[in-house]
Amino acid sequence: MKQLKITKFPALDYAGNEAFNTLSTNLSFAGASVKKIMITSCHAAEGKSYLSMNLMRTLAQRGMKVALVDADLRRSMVNTQYGLQFENGRNDDKGLSHFLAGMVGMEEVIYQTDIPNAIMVPVGRDVPNPLALLTNSHFAELLDMLARMADYVIVDAPPVGVVIDAAEIAKACDGTLIAVNYNDVSRQELLDVKQQPRSGKEMSGFTDYHAHFVYGVDDGAQTREEMYAMLDAAAADGVRHLFATSHSTPGMERFPQEVYDRHLALARAYCTQKGYDLKLEHGSELLYTPATGYAAVQRQLLTLGDTGWVLLEFVPNITAKELETALQEITGAGYRILVAHIERYPCLAQHGLLARLHEQYRLRCQINCSAVLDSGFWQWMRLEHWVKAGLVDAISSDAHNCTSRPTRMRQAYERLCTRVGQTTAQKLTGLDGTEYLV
Repeated sequence: MKQLKITKFPALDYAGNEAFNTLSTNLSFAGASVKKIMITSCHAAEGKSYLSMNLMRTLAQRGMKVALVDADLRRSMVNTQYGLQFENGRNDDKGLSHFLAGMVGMEEVIYQTDIPNAIMVPVGRDVPNPLALLTNSHFAELLDMLARMADYVIVDAPPVGVVIDAAEIAKACDGTLIAVNYNDVSRQELLDVKQQPRSGKEMSGFTDYHAHFVYGVDDGAQTREEMYAMLDAAAADGVRHLFATSHSTPGMERFPQEVYDRHLALARAYCTQKGYDLKLEHGSELLYTPATGYAAVQRQLLTLGDTGWVLLEFVPNITAKELETALQEITGAGYRILVAHIERYPCLAQHGLLARLHEQYRLRCQINCSAVLDSGFWQWMRLEHWVKAGLVDAISSDAHNCTSRPTRMRQAYERLCTRVGQTTAQKLTGLDGTEYLV
C-alpha cells in the first residue's frame, strides 16, 4: 500500500480531545451496521473537513481501523489545509476522481497514512461535474471494500445546502453527521439539510422543461454531434427529465414534424446507448401570434409530452392586454399554459398583474437559468419577489448549444439555494419530485 504523510495536523486542546472522544463513543451506540459515515454541512466553511480528519485520528488512536475518503470533488481543502505529502514527494497524486473515472485501479488510490490504523483515499483532482462520477457503481464498490478493511469509513462530502452531490453520496453510506457552525444556521436550513441525505434515494435529478437539443429543426443544435454533446452536458449537469422544445409558430409556419420525430428518436437511442438515466419528452416552444388562437381551436398545438400543457412564448414588447387576450384564447381552447421565460416581458412588471393572471388562468411560469445567474440587481429583486410570492413554478435551461447558451441547471440550483433556500430551489428545479404538468 502506498504511503501518505499528514504534515499539518494541529494538536487538539483538552476540550477538543474530550469532544472527539465523546463523539467516537457515541458512534459505537449506532450499532455494528453503521460503518460508512458521511460528514457534511449546510454551508461551506463550517468545519466538516476538520470534523472528518479529527474523527479519523481519534478513532485510530483508540485502536480502531478507520478509512477516510475525501469525496468533495468540487472544492476539497484537505490536501492544502492538512499538508498531504505523498511518497513521491509531491503534494498531489492519484485519488478518488482518478479511480471513479476509470483511470486507475482501486488499490492505487488507497494510502496508508502516518497515523497508525488510519488509511485514506485523497480527492485526486477537482472536477467540474462530479455527479456523473459519483453515480457510477465504482463509488459504492470502493466504500464496500474499505468497510471490509476498516471498522469505520468516514466520507468527507460537499455541503448539502450548496450542491446535491451529498445526496448521491448518502446512498452508499449507513449514516450522516452534519457539521453546524454555531449561531450561523437557521433551524429550517438544518431541517432541510437533515432531510436531504435521508431522501437521496428518491431524488431523481433536475427537470428541464425548456431545451432546444433536437438538431436541424430550429436555432438550437445544428448537427447530430452537437445534439449528442448537449445530451452529454445535460446528463453531467444532473438533468433526469428533459423536454425537447424546438421552436414553432402555429398557424404561420409548418413544423417539420417528421424530421423532429426522427432526430428525437436518435437522441433517445443515444441516451440508451450511453446508459444515461435521462428521460426525453417531446414538446415545442410555441410563439404566440394571432394565428395561434385559431390553431388552438383546431387542436393543432404541440404539447409538452402526452399532456394538455403547452410551452408558450411571446414577443418581448407584448402589451398586458395582448398577453391576456392570448391566455384567454389558448386556455379557452382547453389547453394549460406554461409561460416561457417570464423575465423577458416588461408588461408583467406592472404591480399585481402576474399574480392575477397566474391565478385566473391557472398558469405555470418558467424563468431561465440565465435570469437566475446573470440578472442585474433590480431584475433579480423582481424575480426574487415573484419566487417568494409563488409566481415562479420552474427554472429551465433554454439551452441551445454547449457554448453561448448551455445547460446550467446545477449552477442555477446552487445560486437559488443561497438566495431563496434549499427547499424552494429543489421545488423550482424538480429535484424534490414536483411535477407541474398534471
